[in-house]
Amino acid sequence: MRLVDKVGMMVWMAVVLLGCAFQQKTANTPSSPPIEDGEPRLGVGPDWRDQIIYFIMVDRFVDGNPANNGSVAVGSGDNQWHGGDLKGIQDTITYITNLGATAIWITPIVMNVWEDGGNAGYHGYWAQDFTKIDPHFASTVTEYSNFVASMHAAGVLVIQDIVVNHMGNILLYKIGGTASWTPPYNSSGYQRVWVEDEYSGQAWVTTGNRKKPSTAPFNSLSSFHNYGEIANWDTYPETAVGDFVGLDDLKTEDPGVRDALIEVYKNWITWAGIDGYRIDTVKHVNEDFWDYFSPSLRKHVLSLTNKNFIQFGEAYIGSHSGTAKYVQNNRLDSVLNFQFYYACRDVFASGQATSKLSLEINERKQYLRSTPINDGAQESAQNLAVNFIDNHDVDRFMTSAGGNINKLHAALSYLLTAWGIPCIYYNTEWAVSGNADTGRKNLVSTNPTGNTTYALIRTLSQLRKEHLALRRGEAFVLKDSSSAGIFAFVRRVSGQASEDVFVILNSSGNLLSGVSIPVSSYANEGQVLTNIYHSSGTLTGNISVSGGNITISVPAYGMVVYKKKP
Repeated sequence: MRLVDKVGMMVWMAVVLLGCAFQQKTANTPSSPPIEDGEPRLGVGPDWRDQIIYFIMVDRFVDGNPANNGSVAVGSGDNQWHGGDLKGIQDTITYITNLGATAIWITPIVMNVWEDGGNAGYHGYWAQDFTKIDPHFASTVTEYSNFVASMHAAGVLVIQDIVVNHMGNILLYKIGGTASWTPPYNSSGYQRVWVEDEYSGQAWVTTGNRKKPSTAPFNSLSSFHNYGEIANWDTYPETAVGDFVGLDDLKTEDPGVRDALIEVYKNWITWAGIDGYRIDTVKHVNEDFWDYFSPSLRKHVLSLTNKNFIQFGEAYIGSHSGTAKYVQNNRLDSVLNFQFYYACRDVFASGQATSKLSLEINERKQYLRSTPINDGAQESAQNLAVNFIDNHDVDRFMTSAGGNINKLHAALSYLLTAWGIPCIYYNTEWAVSGNADTGRKNLVSTNPTGNTTYALIRTLSQLRKEHLALRRGEAFVLKDSSSAGIFAFVRRVSGQASEDVFVILNSSGNLLSGVSIPVSSYANEGQVLTNIYHSSGTLTGNISVSGGNITISVPAYGMVVYKKKP
């Protein structure tokens, strides 16, 4: 996220029926120490290494229930509500599963500030009340729970996007008696006031849903920082206590605030039966917060089920060395792999050295946690890194690639064979272009007939599902280049060398013939490898290892994949 329901008694009735009423806490509520090692999970599903995630911006997908669109900033503009909802996703689940996705990540569905300065909170990252569902997406918590159940019935896991760092613009600053929205960061702080109190009764406040939250401690001014807007994004403590692009920053170091956030997000797990959280703006949260939050959620999940619940965070940092601290000890399971994103953009969109892909793999091994977390049987952060080439905070890949669909197909080929969990941003299958705002178009169509990009993703998703090493194997680089060209690697599952899969990509626009790939560390002399994928659509049959190498040709922007012959 880079921007910004009256459910009432219906929500609370659903909550009571589920036996999980949110317990109000004050900012002075004492907090228990971080949870240490808990009971290990028994290894039941899901295994997140096997998943292919499809990331959906709910408002921009499909409008399944026009009656819930409301009247605030509804239209066709980039920063208006468009009407997409959970019903729309439910109605088009076959489109998603046919693509090959096994999990969906959906943008936040909690009650939002609906309008701010002419822009809509359609994206979900401007929370007005963490304990309610926004009526643009569903009418009740029960409807959300039924939605999740329908996804599960279709074989699809549900990851809910959440925010703990901030809320929407429901507060402002008072400087010299004058109201101000976004003063510059000042370590001495400013006076804070509620928008609702300052501008009581004004239409833009009521229609924009700028209500003071009803739930403690979020209805207390003392639960928010008051230092103004972040200017220096990598300077501590400014980046942790300042307002993120003007949004109201929560005191995540305060025990009462921390415990309340833990409680509300435990409740959403209970209420809806979701399978994971993608957590926004991780680097802007007090770092110690993760020593409490993540273990507490794991313990809660274990009290309900033996499910492997995933928690992965958005630390908008382009290096594994920078994100490593968020997955150490019992913190997050994994992070969004921004180093992978930048490497793919540079290699496949800009034609830079394929050695950047090697660097990402090697630094992942160096910096990210290589073992399961201590309080459960979840996989290592290395294996659970969530890879992407497109998301809602960056330019669409097609824009970075200058509209070259062959470059997009090359990047997707790597995404779906690479080490880690592949994540596909909705509309990537339609080769949509645009920046972070203009790229958030409505889903182009639910009829993929004739769509070559959809067909490619479907084919590669099936390939990944059929071969154990492509899902669970670690990556080992065989050959790269100091320019555009060859990138070759093997995926190997420890102790199952017979399952090895060899992947050779060509990031250049030229056919590369007679390319020698060293495989002696993974295949014996004379051993036969079978071609299981060729981007031309025609398999080339078997090849044998000779002199420790295999010699092949790779089409422009193409990929060939081999597996050891049984």
